[in-house]
Amino acid sequence: MIQLYGNLIDNLPEESLDILRILAIVGETLPLPIVLQLAGGDPSGLQLGPLRISKLITEEQHLSEVWIGIRRPAVS
Repeated sequence: MIQLYGNLIDNLPEESLDILRILAIVGETLPLPIVLQLAGGDPSGLQLGPLRISKLITEEQHLSEVWIGIRRPAVS
């Protein structure tokens, strides 16, 4: 399981990795616009595609804003 996630992460584009790193450091969900601003990438959020496909992030709707966080797999 750990190797599977390692392979997923190793194959991510750098822009997606930046978002994943930010979420891992913060350790909680954040508003999407703030994450995109911190990552300094494309404000359209295109770099989220690989993270969504790999299911490495969670997305929640809070009022009128999307918040994202890192998905923590259960590894035993």
